[in-house]
Amino acid sequence: MVLVLIMTIAAIIQVTVRYLLSDFIVVGWTEELALMALIWLAFWAGAAVSRHQDHICLELFYDFMPRGVQRAFLIIGDLVLIGILAPIAWFGFRDAQWLDIVFTVSLGLPVSFFAYAVPVGLSVFILHGIVNLIEHIRSPLPAPHHPNETETAI
Repeated sequence: MVLVLIMTIAAIIQVTVRYLLSDFIVVGWTEELALMALIWLAFWAGAAVSRHQDHICLELFYDFMPRGVQRAFLIIGDLVLIGILAPIAWFGFRDAQWLDIVFTVSLGLPVSFFAYAVPVGLSVFILHGIVNLIEHIRSPLPAPHHPNETETAI
């Protein structure tokens, strides 16, 4: 919520100054701040969604599978997620370190501050994937999916 608030305030300041006060004030930092908040928000949101296992899935096929096959698919999905995201997080961390010497124009922050969103967000994503994997291995069979009252059928 803090990142959404930062993005919103930066956008309001930017639009207000651009259309009402452009002859008197220049606020180039608002675009960089909004972009930084957007990048961090995207990766934190992905990690938060993975915590509750709410990512996009093909439930149409999944619901018709036997429960043992469902469990196998969940475990394979967790392993694939960890296997794909781990190297991306590793190289993202290495690349972010290289950007410590480059600074943004308006905020004066190292560009690595933007880039660290990738390895940090993906590391949290991977941790949730490991927890989900352990839960899927320990649970005998997945419970059938029942949409709650906030979900709607399309």
